[in-house]
Order: sequence, then structure tokens, then C-alpha cells
Amino acid sequence: MKKAVDPEDRKSAQKKALTLLKDRDYTEERLRKKLLDSGYSGETAEETLQWAKEHGYVDDAIYCRLFIEQQSSKKSRLRMKADLMGRGVSRDVVEEALSSIPDEGGELEAAIEKLRSRRYRPDETDPGYIQKNAAYLFRQGFSGEVIRKAMSLDTDSYVN
Repeated sequence: MKKAVDPEDRKSAQKKALTLLKDRDYTEERLRKKLLDSGYSGETAEETLQWAKEHGYVDDAIYCRLFIEQQSSKKSRLRMKADLMGRGVSRDVVEEALSSIPDEGGELEAAIEKLRSRRYRPDETDPGYIQKNAAYLFRQGFSGEVIRKAMSLDTDSYVN
């Protein structure tokens, strides 16, 4: 049997949640952690989280879509997936959000932008230089196909 939440704690936790959410969006997991870190009991945190979800203040699916829209020109799909799952969003919600947004060359553009920021020279023939840049893109979560395409293009003149 669940312990009843004190009405004062409930009101205080809801106020804390609204204060947090006015400045930025949170995933369910991060909001739960913030409430627990603020000293609220597990029951109070869960009840407040349910209240926030019911009122539309917290929605992991919307959070994912917005995150992907903002980050798709900077990060690979794999990196975005890892970042979202690291923020406590379930794998199913992340994969659904990623599948609903077409890539349309965004991942290639992001890889090219990463190379541009490193001042990559596509005419360089040194195998060590090429391997170093390919390894960098691989660590950023880009696939081999995207890496090959990005590194074969003249990154200074590429315009989508």
C-alpha cells in the first residue's frame, strides 16, 4: 500500500517542478532526479511527475523530437540516440522519434561540419591524417558510409 503524500509536500513539489520547467524542458527521469535531489520523497516525486505528465508539462516523446530537430545538423543519429538515452528516455521512445524524422542528408551535413571545424583538407594524402579524421568521425557516431562520403567531398565548397 502506498503511503499518502502530505498535501503541503505535494504543493511544494509541484511548485518546484514548475520553477524548474519554466527555464527549460526536462525528461521524466531528469525531473524525477531533480525532485529527489531537492529532498522530496519518492512517493511525492512520482506523484508530482504524474501530475506534470497529465498537464502536459513533461513529455519524453516531444522532448525527443525537439532535441533531434535541434541537434540533427550537429550530431549523428547514433550520438543523438546515446544522448537521449543518457537523459533517461526509453529506447523505444528514442527510436520512434528518430524514425519519424527523415535524415535527408542531415547526417552527411553534420559530418562535413565536424570536418570543417577541424579544418580538414580533402586533398591531403597522408594515411595517418586521413585515419585520424575518420576515427574522429567514427567516435562521433557516424557510419562508415557517411564518413567516406564526407571525407571525399571538398568540405569548403560543399553546399546542400
